[in-house]
Amino acid sequence: MVLSYGNTLFKKTRFRDGEKDYRRLVSDLILKTYNVIGFDAINIGEYDLSLGVNYLKRWQKRMSLPFISANLKNKKGQSVFRPFRIMEIDGFRVGVLGLMKEKIHLSRIPDGNHYKIEDPFETAKEEITRMKAKRVNFIILLTDMTTMGCKKIVSLHLPVDIIIGSNRYNRYALPRIFEQRILLHLDRYGKHIGKLTLFCDKKGKGLWKPPTGEFSLHQSFHNAYVPIKKNFPQDEKIAQWMEVYLEKIRILKAQLAASHGEGEETGNAPPSGDHNKRYVGVKTCKKCHPKEFARWSETRHSRAYLSLIKKGSQYDEDCVGCHVVGFREKGGFKVISKRGMVPFVNVQCEACHGPGSLHVSGGGDITRIQKFVSRKTCLRCHTEEHSPDFIYSVYSFRLSCGNKTAKRNKVKNAKPLSLQHK
Repeated sequence: MVLSYGNTLFKKTRFRDGEKDYRRLVSDLILKTYNVIGFDAINIGEYDLSLGVNYLKRWQKRMSLPFISANLKNKKGQSVFRPFRIMEIDGFRVGVLGLMKEKIHLSRIPDGNHYKIEDPFETAKEEITRMKAKRVNFIILLTDMTTMGCKKIVSLHLPVDIIIGSNRYNRYALPRIFEQRILLHLDRYGKHIGKLTLFCDKKGKGLWKPPTGEFSLHQSFHNAYVPIKKNFPQDEKIAQWMEVYLEKIRILKAQLAASHGEGEETGNAPPSGDHNKRYVGVKTCKKCHPKEFARWSETRHSRAYLSLIKKGSQYDEDCVGCHVVGFREKGGFKVISKRGMVPFVNVQCEACHGPGSLHVSGGGDITRIQKFVSRKTCLRCHTEEHSPDFIYSVYSFRLSCGNKTAKRNKVKNAKPLSLQHK
């Protein structure tokens, strides 16, 4: 079976002005791809509702996508999508149930006032009873509930065998066994495919038991997370769609950036007065720190924005923040514009050391600037997802700008983020 726990269409529930059009294109592409892949069940999560319930209903009607959601109801208490699906798999009748977490602000979505989210735990009791009446002998729950919510489902002694959910930290997690149930969490952005293999007896009447006859859930399944990397085999049809859609998205983002000018109307005007921290730009830093500027100019940080231009992603708000300084930070700039963001492009000094206005107005007062760069500062952008080979002690030494502390931090046999996580 191919299943989706949901929460994969959007990254948030609210959009800024002009953002909705290209977010819709991204979602359209994902749903068309889902149809080609051939999902057996797709749960609806909170972040899938960002364009409204009717948006999903139109896509379901257009491509017969197998959406499920047991506790998303209209005001009359009627199910909007099928609560569950039952399939015959290798001699099993497998039921797949979809649940949304209860605390969702439906007022934030376009047509949210026409719908409601019923209690997921009471709904689970009712729907699982119905599933058992249809003689299912294996139940999988897809949900966007937290780990605590998933454990509560199990504590109700409901006959759920596997729970698959998303993780609010956007990290996949190793399977957990809780009261003989398998709990799985995947990242929200679709960076991994989870592959779960269950071993059953020849009669297909239960999970495989070892020769001793003693049941052991640890011996009855195998789980793997497959990272989706650039060298992953591509489907020709989907690749063509992506090329067309990405070009449309680039055009929309460029038009949006061009429509934004400079100054207070776009939110790019820095606050005045020494009492407010603001970003002053690398040219100001250069006046007093020419050697550090020269060292920085040799690093990839000084060309960070150019890498976005080469990819055509210079107006992508999901990427820009880690290739400029001060994006959506106090004293920086709020919107992407062709002219207004020029002083902020590339990963400048203040990306690591913080806004420098008070440092400058104080005549170089070192107490008014973040002198040393911590590992936490680097990890805001150098995440495992984007920089799997990142090693703080090595990178901070390369980008030290003459910082003695960074040189002392250089260590041997340091592990990159990907290996640290493993």
